[in-house]
Amino acid sequence: MFTSLIAGASLLCAAPAAPTPEPVVDTDPETPVPQSVVVQGESDLDLRKDGETWRAGPLVIEAALPVGYPAPTLPGVIEIKAYPGARRATYTSTMNPDRGSSRGFWPLFNHIKDRDIPMTSPVEVAYLNYDEAKDDTAKMQWEMSFLYQSTDVGKIESDEQVSVNDSEPVTVVAIGQSGQYGFSRTKQGMARLKAWLADNPEWEAAGPPRSLSYNGPYIRVKWSEMQIPVRPVARPSETQPAPKDADAS
Repeated sequence: MFTSLIAGASLLCAAPAAPTPEPVVDTDPETPVPQSVVVQGESDLDLRKDGETWRAGPLVIEAALPVGYPAPTLPGVIEIKAYPGARRATYTSTMNPDRGSSRGFWPLFNHIKDRDIPMTSPVEVAYLNYDEAKDDTAKMQWEMSFLYQSTDVGKIESDEQVSVNDSEPVTVVAIGQSGQYGFSRTKQGMARLKAWLADNPEWEAAGPPRSLSYNGPYIRVKWSEMQIPVRPVARPSETQPAPKDADAS
């Protein structure tokens, strides 16, 4: 995953209109450093680690992120980010995502409470058929997930409402957002990310989009991200065999 992020950053460097990314370099192969590369936008906010959580101006995250998760993206900034695999408890629904968010939250909350698993941040929602249902949320299929601290916590299991599985590592293009949660904000973030992908054909979408919500109901200024899983597009020289030498026997 980290190799693909660096490879994709190299493609961006080769494009004249793209900003020059500065990926974090892994210094210890046994404990790779989470990586993110800013590819568009900037922020006046000072992103800083505060114990196990993060702060940026009025924005704050109350709970720790899962082990290996990259720092949150600042509002208005677009980044390419590499995520490790994660253990996640997931609730699946076809309800309107705005009306169904609390319907999914409580089974997940009770699931981790019954198992004495600490709450982490963010809460993730994957929109499985976003392009088909973005303008008709009655047809939306989505999954809400609570994340365990690591894949060493808990176990793989399922019941009538919640299933626990380990996800694979993923590279995403992400935009940071602030303001009240809701599907209208999801659509705003998706529009920005789709525009960025259209302007940067070195990357292509590689999975359903997802939103990351970092705050609970008691935080006034809420912090979130919209993300699309991506992969770098191979250049012709990387996918086609080299031409044979005409003089070779």
